[in-house]
Amino acid sequence: GDETANINLQEGTVEVTTDGTAINLDFKGADAEVPAGKVWTMTMQGMPMNANLDKNSTLTVNGDRFQVAKNAALTNSGKIVVNTMMIISSEGEVTGGGSITVNEDGKLEIKKGTDSEGFLGVDVNNYGVVAFDGTDADSIQGTIDIKEDGVVYSDANIGSSISRNRAYAESSKYAPYDVATGTTTEKEYEYAYVYHKVNSGNSSSSSSSSSKNSYDIDIEKTENGSVSTNKDSAKKDSTVTITVKPDEGYVLDSIKVTDKDGDKVKVTEKSEGKYTFEMPKSKVTVEAVFVEEEKEPVAPEMPFVDVAENDYYYDAVLWAITEGVTGGTSATTFSPEMICNRAQMVTFLWSAAGSPKVEGTMPFTDVAADAYYYDAVLWAVSEGVTGGTSATTFSPDQVCTRAQMATFLWNSFGSPVVNYLNPFTDVTVGDYYYNAVMWAVSEGITGGTSATTYSPDALCQRCQIITFLYHAYGDAE
Repeated sequence: GDETANINLQEGTVEVTTDGTAINLDFKGADAEVPAGKVWTMTMQGMPMNANLDKNSTLTVNGDRFQVAKNAALTNSGKIVVNTMMIISSEGEVTGGGSITVNEDGKLEIKKGTDSEGFLGVDVNNYGVVAFDGTDADSIQGTIDIKEDGVVYSDANIGSSISRNRAYAESSKYAPYDVATGTTTEKEYEYAYVYHKVNSGNSSSSSSSSSKNSYDIDIEKTENGSVSTNKDSAKKDSTVTITVKPDEGYVLDSIKVTDKDGDKVKVTEKSEGKYTFEMPKSKVTVEAVFVEEEKEPVAPEMPFVDVAENDYYYDAVLWAITEGVTGGTSATTFSPEMICNRAQMVTFLWSAAGSPKVEGTMPFTDVAADAYYYDAVLWAVSEGVTGGTSATTFSPDQVCTRAQMATFLWNSFGSPVVNYLNPFTDVTVGDYYYNAVMWAVSEGITGGTSATTYSPDALCQRCQIITFLYHAYGDAE
């Protein structure tokens, strides 16, 4: 009808089923809007789709993108205001003698393949970016008026279509939007024009200097993620949005913006992956660092049926199998109450220390070169953990006592002497294991078999040895 209307163009593609004729959308005295966060595309499958703005109508583009697609024609006798992005695709066209105003943060891109009918008689007031992305010069039959802070990119010389207030830009790099992939890739254009003040009454070239008043935003190359900004340059005090996208398995570690002097510019996190900063009066550099994401450790499961969760040695056994100190007596059993011999004891201790390899000659005749405990015994001798049961024997099959266990462990930690009040009646000064037991108690490695007894001659079970080692090595991790 002829009534004034307000039209809100929602996200998506307009789909129309007809009998094969063209579709016309008439805006008469209407204020139409592509709202923030939305995308609207003029397109049909193989048939022309027309939209007509009369002289009293305004289409405002606030959304992510407004696209005049293939076989679509927009007759603009009114006004189009671009605050975000408008794209005229290959074989799309905008005609009609109206105007397009590209505001400071707006972008108008005319894609390669747009013919001489694609951009006919439409005047552009450009405060933002206009990019003729591969378009021939003769396709431009309107006038482009570059306003202060505006810039025009082209692969052809279009100077005759631009009002006389123009000068060549210092940089001809711009990243146009690829509709097919939804990405932007920087390229260098043959020509780039910026605002140039012309003295009043002088139609010839002016001697006045150009004034862009916009500063470049450089993005440092990074690995394991991508960084982009919503503009390639900006004027002082304008807000710039940074978008970061880590690669799979990586997270953002840090993001930094610096001015031309290397001073930091304040960066504010707005939402996940989105940051903003206020543009200083200079070019800036954006740097982001991505690091590998730390994965939550998976708690190991107890493989042994003879170790219950409420056993005092449960955590110790779990630590031992995780660290490779022991693998159990079978795939499903740990045999916690089995008595340990000296060979097993020294192997446990060697494994807890990281299974170090040492050079040297074995002094013991009862330790064969192919014995599973050979490397453990050689390490124990070289580190002073044990001297054997004699100069030439280790006695690997001899059962291990609690006194020997404490002494082995104490020696492996460098035999520290501690001043500790002895709580045990069965451990006296002069016993070879006295200092070892005092150290073990002071370090919380053992509390004895009771408040007053240590039971030094009691035989060591596997669960007791593993608990000793866990308190000495595992609790400190």
